[in-house]
Amino acid sequence: MNSDLANLTLALLPEIILLVGACVLVLIFSGGRAAESRMGPGWFALVTVVAAAGALMALPTPVYTDGAIRLTPIALSARWASLLVGLLLIAANGLLPESRPGRDLADRAAPEFFMMLLASLAGLMVTAVANDLIVLLLALELTSVPTYIAVALSRPQAKATEAGGKYFFLGALSAALLLMGLAWLYGATGTTRLDEMVSLPVSLSPTALIAMGLAVAGLAFKIAAFPYHVYIADVYEGSAAPLAGWLAFVPKAAGLLALGKLLVAVGGPILLAGGQPGGWTTLPALKWTVWGLAAATMTVGNAMALWQKSIKRMLAYSSVAHSGYLLVALMIVPVDGQAVAPALLFYLLAYGVANLGAFMVLSSIRAPESSPSPSQGEGRGEGSRGDREAETFADLAGLARRRPALAIALAVFGFSLMGLPLTMGFVGKLYVFSAALRSGELLGAAGSGYTLLVIVALVNAAVGAGYYLRMIAACWLGEREGDAAPTVERTSPRGTVSHGAVIAVLAALTLAFGLAPFPLQRNLEEAPRRLAPPTTSASQCPAPVAASVADGR
Repeated sequence: MNSDLANLTLALLPEIILLVGACVLVLIFSGGRAAESRMGPGWFALVTVVAAAGALMALPTPVYTDGAIRLTPIALSARWASLLVGLLLIAANGLLPESRPGRDLADRAAPEFFMMLLASLAGLMVTAVANDLIVLLLALELTSVPTYIAVALSRPQAKATEAGGKYFFLGALSAALLLMGLAWLYGATGTTRLDEMVSLPVSLSPTALIAMGLAVAGLAFKIAAFPYHVYIADVYEGSAAPLAGWLAFVPKAAGLLALGKLLVAVGGPILLAGGQPGGWTTLPALKWTVWGLAAATMTVGNAMALWQKSIKRMLAYSSVAHSGYLLVALMIVPVDGQAVAPALLFYLLAYGVANLGAFMVLSSIRAPESSPSPSQGEGRGEGSRGDREAETFADLAGLARRRPALAIALAVFGFSLMGLPLTMGFVGKLYVFSAALRSGELLGAAGSGYTLLVIVALVNAAVGAGYYLRMIAACWLGEREGDAAPTVERTSPRGTVSHGAVIAVLAALTLAFGLAPFPLQRNLEEAPRRLAPPTTSASQCPAPVAASVADGR
């Protein structure tokens, strides 16, 4: 027993470091002289994440726990991706110039904010290694609950409190649906272990179908998939801009990883046993459910984004569209030994980096003094004299004249989000869509619908280019009143350089992995073969198509 506990502690050491660091951070910075430091909590959170990364790097290879926690190569990749994005999120929220309205939360509640961010990252990492329904549910709630509080505290405005309230109550509803679905799944299988469910004949069980229907509904909220996306625009608009970058990546990644695990557990997306495709052929209702969810999510997200006047609301609906593209990745069949997780993780990273970069640029721009807020009935602390973040396309007008570096960075992020060649976003879309086409060819008749889904995705990507180009055009072609000559916004020197450095790093990553994506792709694809943990032989259990999401094989 002591040996098992020691192995489990070692396996979860990075997550333990994050949670302990979150608690210590609040104890140190919540009172006394340390509480007067605005940058202290951010630096402490950075050190905590670096320590977690060091612990993850120092873990023996392979470390394998065949129980409620299952460590696999793909889980390792997901944990590294979580820590990388966590570093960027902490830098984005902790290094904002003090003159920027986006610093509201960091100024007023920095210890609490960074504590919640560390706890949410720990929840995402536990989701990646969870092999039990109970652990999976707890990990998802650990990921989500801190975001509800952070949204409500993010700005001293009534709409932030309103957004936090909406997010909390809808989040509670989604948790109830997910819990009910997992309970039904336990009733259908008699076990809470995901790896044991794979080998059970539950695919045709009506109880399993009901369970998956409830679970998919609960997880669709986490990833803002249609029709559970209605809250997302209000939440993004009510949040400080850098916080919206957190909401766009961490809960979405956790929800997609959890959905992939459950799909594999009940026989999908595809099970390849003895070289013969199964899964979708024995459970077509699940296939077409995911197909319809992906198509509807990307279509509705892009259609709603086209009509928005608020940039935050536009980016919110664009995140809905990207959830649809990510759902396509859950349907990929492994070709030449490859699985779905490399494409899924690459796209998640591409989206997370570009989206966070766009929100950081918005947090660096003041609205013009004559520009009213796009929302009516503004709450306390909200004004129209340049003391708020850029929220409308008019706020971006003339940015190329006033802040050309920010305009170039925003263009890079917009091009990546729309999928323009030579950016990381283009490689991510190409990776997912080409793998989906190969999956349809591999499955033959059982792969019907794959080509049509990719066509729908391509049309939606073209539609999405419209509103991203509109955002970029506002920076370069629009003009503010009084912008006859180039001007420079007045900013506080303190924090401006570090904030710009973070934006520069995000833009460099977007271009670097767009021009040379192969090292990252190769690492993601070869991880299962290079670091495969000891398992039973392939003949003893089926190898799932999205197994990289569930067990890394």
